[in-house]
Amino acid sequence: MNLGTLTLVAATACVVTVQAAPISWSVFNIANDLTQVQSGGTLHASAMGTQGGDGGTAASGDATTLDTINGVPFSDVSTLDLATNQDNISSRAGSYPGQPNVPGNRGFRQLLEHGSRNTANANQSITFSGLTVGNTYLIQIWGADNGGTALTQGVVLGDGTGVNPTHGVHTTLLWEVTEGGYGQYALGTFVADSATQSFNLRKWNNLTTTPSAGTNTYVNAWQIRDLGVVAPDNTPPSPDPMTWASVPAADGDNSISMTATAATDDSGVEYYFDETSGNPGGTDSGWQDSPSYTDTGLDPNSEYTYTVTARDKSAAQNTTAASSPASATTDAPDTDAPTPNPMTFAVAPAADGPYSISMTATIANDPSGVEYFFDETSGNPGGTDSGWQDSPSYSDAGLDPNTEYTYTV
Repeated sequence: MNLGTLTLVAATACVVTVQAAPISWSVFNIANDLTQVQSGGTLHASAMGTQGGDGGTAASGDATTLDTINGVPFSDVSTLDLATNQDNISSRAGSYPGQPNVPGNRGFRQLLEHGSRNTANANQSITFSGLTVGNTYLIQIWGADNGGTALTQGVVLGDGTGVNPTHGVHTTLLWEVTEGGYGQYALGTFVADSATQSFNLRKWNNLTTTPSAGTNTYVNAWQIRDLGVVAPDNTPPSPDPMTWASVPAADGDNSISMTATAATDDSGVEYYFDETSGNPGGTDSGWQDSPSYTDTGLDPNSEYTYTVTARDKSAAQNTTAASSPASATTDAPDTDAPTPNPMTFAVAPAADGPYSISMTATIANDPSGVEYFFDETSGNPGGTDSGWQDSPSYSDAGLDPNTEYTYTV
């Protein structure tokens, strides 16, 4: 079976690898389901790490040459020239209580138990050949650290344009069941502009800004799939034009809130709320993921008008037509004091004993809520104002015996 050509070699600083089209990588995803093995398009090449290597042991019943997982055949990578970088991860049976060595689970263990070790900080280069120029290809690559519990190891995947990757995708590669997964995988896509595509990967210890030595990191399996000529995305999100789920409405005298209809697009959606009146304080949202927006810092008793548009997250950033404009007027400033005005006492100040006096104000009313301030006006020793407070009751303590104190509220 001819599945194209895939080569993995150790790279050094003096090796110049042929690079081709830029690769766009996803973040790493936790590998916990066989269906995560991608099967779209047609398989161009695939491989998983060999068993044996420099002392790793295979789990009982594991195949040694070929495994088919979710319909994808993975050939043994032992035929490739990996020199001293070839290895496999031992079965670590105790680390797989959720993945016993039984039919239906064994195949997934194969992906995680066999790998090519990226020793020290050496770069490795993966090269795919026999590509069709103009076709889109999907790369899927799995990795795990060496089983340690510190979870400080990672792999950085190059973007296809440089020999020594110092940026790209890097993250902790989970191993233990207690950490929520059985290794991780990343997805990359590129449009072939030549028959050969290469990218480099290297060890990333402690996830610092500079690769450093430490425990080995493993690349366990990979595949590349030919998706053919993918038509460019020229379709904006739906609905187009955009519409309102909740039209703009004042929250008070200085803010207005609104919500757009949730738009849909295969590549994801962003929203832009445009304030068009030009009145003081009105501000556009900028592109954002949320379909809701609150414009703050507005002038009281002023009208503001908004439209909303959506765009997808494809490379084309296709944008809908704007919604119909919708306006809202901020509330007029509140110049009315609570009632009753002037305030009264429900319970006049009265001594509790030689050192304290208590009192209660009449319950006041105002649409925005009420606070109370009890003011001691005699100036006699120990008399203290309450400060603004939510409670209509106040007790002034620490007073002098046989002394008169006077209060207003």
